[in-house]
Amino acid sequence: MERPRIDRLVAATFISWVGLWIHEIYRVPVLLGFTPDGDLFMFPVAAGLAYWWYRTRATPAAASLLVYAAINLVGGLLSVMPLDWPPFKPEQNAGHYAVHAVYAVCQLPLLFFAATELFARLNSTAQ
Repeated sequence: MERPRIDRLVAATFISWVGLWIHEIYRVPVLLGFTPDGDLFMFPVAAGLAYWWYRTRATPAAASLLVYAAINLVGGLLSVMPLDWPPFKPEQNAGHYAVHAVYAVCQLPLLFFAATELFARLNSTAQ
């Protein structure tokens, strides 16, 4: 059976990364969102995980993509809150909240597809 040209987990990983890029465009527009502490650092991580999944279809690759999406989702939601313990103080305005909402929503396809794939594999081995 021939693999599809674009796998849904690969596409969802790209969407996940785009969510971070949108945030970084908002945060540092002069760099077009390509910041060394955010977007540029996460691109090879996302690409590596997506490539691992695409080449192997291995359960650990699906689990890693699920963890990647969960970390981005939780981190994106927590990093906009006015908490005392982070080493930074996020902007507290509607624009920043909206960007974080977009960032969070961009994590949902990867979270869903990776969880679906992982749980299907775990259920098939349990039977």
